[in-house]
Amino acid sequence: MKVRSCWAALESRVAQRLVQLQADTGQALRLRESLLSSRQRLDQMLREYQAQSVGPSSSTGMSAVLNHRQFMTRLVLLRERVEQDLATASSHLAGLEHRTRKAQEDRLKMQALIESDLKAVRKHHQLREQASMDALGVMQFNRAKSA
Repeated sequence: MKVRSCWAALESRVAQRLVQLQADTGQALRLRESLLSSRQRLDQMLREYQAQSVGPSSSTGMSAVLNHRQFMTRLVLLRERVEQDLATASSHLAGLEHRTRKAQEDRLKMQALIESDLKAVRKHHQLREQASMDALGVMQFNRAKSA
C-alpha cells in the first residue's frame, strides 16, 4: 500500500491559489489606501474652497461666483465617485478575505487527509510486519516442537 499522491497535488494547488489570493488582497489593500488618500485630499480641498467661499459682492464678478460654484460641484461629484469606488474596493476586499479563509480551510483539510492517509499506510505496514513476524514465530515453534 502506498501513500496517495492526489492529496499532496490538491494541497499544492490550494497553496498556489492561496498565494494568488494573498497577492490580490495586497493589491486591493493598496487600491483602498490610495482611494482613502484621494478622499482625504478632496475633503481638504472642499474645506479650503468653502473657507474662501466667494459670495456675490461688488468686488467679485458674477462669472467668478459661477466658476467657484461649478468647481465646488465638480469636487463634490468627484468625492462621491471616490466614495463609490471605495465601497466597491471594500466589497472586493471582503470577498477576497472570504475566499482566502475558504482556501486556508481547504488547505487544512488537504493536510489532514495527507496525514490520515500516511497513518493508514503506516498501520497497514505495521499489520503486515506483525503478521509476518507471527507467521515466523509459528514456524519456529513448529520446528522446535517437531525436533
